[in-house]
Amino acid sequence: MLSAYVDADETVKAFLFYRQMEKENVLPIKQTVLSVIKACARISDHKNIVLQESRTEVSLGLIKAIHIDAIRRGLVSDLIVSNALISTYGKLRAVKEAQNVFNDSPLHDVISWTSLLSVFVDMGYGCETLQLYVQMQKEGCYPNDYTFVVSFRACGLLLEESIGFPGKDEVHIESLALEIVRALHVDAEKLGLATNVFVASTLLTTYGKCGSILEAKLFFDSFPEHGIAISNAMLSAFVDHNQEGRALKLFVKLQNQKCGADVCTLLCALQACNLIGALETCWNIHSFIVSAELELEEVLISSLICAYGKNSRMIDAEAVANGSPQLNTVTWNGCVAGYVGEGRTIESLQMFEQLKEAVVEPNNILFTSLLSACSHGGLVEQGLLYYKDMGECYAIDSELQHYGSILDLLGRAGDFRRIKDLLHNIPITIDSNLGSFSLGACFNDVNSGIGKQMLPFLSDLQPDESIAQFFMPFFYSDWNHDIVAERDDLPGIT
Repeated sequence: MLSAYVDADETVKAFLFYRQMEKENVLPIKQTVLSVIKACARISDHKNIVLQESRTEVSLGLIKAIHIDAIRRGLVSDLIVSNALISTYGKLRAVKEAQNVFNDSPLHDVISWTSLLSVFVDMGYGCETLQLYVQMQKEGCYPNDYTFVVSFRACGLLLEESIGFPGKDEVHIESLALEIVRALHVDAEKLGLATNVFVASTLLTTYGKCGSILEAKLFFDSFPEHGIAISNAMLSAFVDHNQEGRALKLFVKLQNQKCGADVCTLLCALQACNLIGALETCWNIHSFIVSAELELEEVLISSLICAYGKNSRMIDAEAVANGSPQLNTVTWNGCVAGYVGEGRTIESLQMFEQLKEAVVEPNNILFTSLLSACSHGGLVEQGLLYYKDMGECYAIDSELQHYGSILDLLGRAGDFRRIKDLLHNIPITIDSNLGSFSLGACFNDVNSGIGKQMLPFLSDLQPDESIAQFFMPFFYSDWNHDIVAERDDLPGIT
């Protein structure tokens, strides 16, 4: 009966039934404890508990109570029960409790080890996860496919963990992570698990994270057939390392081989189209989306609109947008950015007004496009108004790209005074990128005088940056030309 309640997701009734068993002195057996442990993992999703923090606290309190009951009944020494406790504590992010169960258990199998490995990796502890993997090997326990999946994920975490390797820079950590991936790859090959679809796709992803596209491609090519998961991992690695051309070439090859595609496959291909401009591939992907009846996948439609916009095909982007039942923020961003890319300032601003009428919240990316549109359209006051509304009406903090757009806007208008005021009041560090915006905007015949005024000002703000020195010859080229001309006119000088 208790198991039936749990399977029906009636977790509250399951716990009430369990307590009723205790009151009636019905001793729980192993299956009873396993059922209520399973219920503890599900209680956090119960609709009657509103706040996620409360759900976790309730679940954690219940699992601790069940744990005590299992100890009292002598059931915690059972390997299956202890493994279930480790896994459930891990889902509730109770690392210490999960490790205590593991340490107190007299027996460990591959599930025990892998459950604890999973707890560590889910918490972001890459170094500790790999140390545990080594300990597992020393104790003579052979890993399974999921052990390798978790361990490869841990290698990816190493790239984000500078604290685990004090004194080592990013290049050293990347090299170290890659060596560990190679060693794990060898282990997986020895056990015949490297061709497992989950192991293989995770391995490809991890090679990509470590920057070794060559090894990822060699491993990918070793497969006689490529499933969707493995293909997606290879496509993603190409895109993440700015090899969009290779990604699209692989995508076309896979489609010609009738390998199929899912949402992730299409997203990778569309992202590549975004970055290098491949209109024909966009059309093919659009056709695939329609034929596969994926028009309701918001993330695909948004990416497709962005891709058309990047390829300066707003007529196609408009058709997709008009056929979509609901546009989200990403979709609106794609439309606005597309209009900006085509130089259609008025349409981009009109699109923003439509967004407001649709009661869609804009984000920082959309305001970057709006400010860029105003800059290229010479709409100084309109751009400044959008910049003001961004903070006051939408509580969006200004980022580097927003400051850069405003500096570009003011530079095109020749408003040195407001450029100077803005640079004085910017709450972030002025680096060479931001200096480039302000000086680059002044780099024309009209504003070269402003640029000359900006040079000493930026040099004082950031004496260590080389941007002022870089631009100086260009702004003073006319002056240099005059000096050379005067010198050439002097007697005896040729």
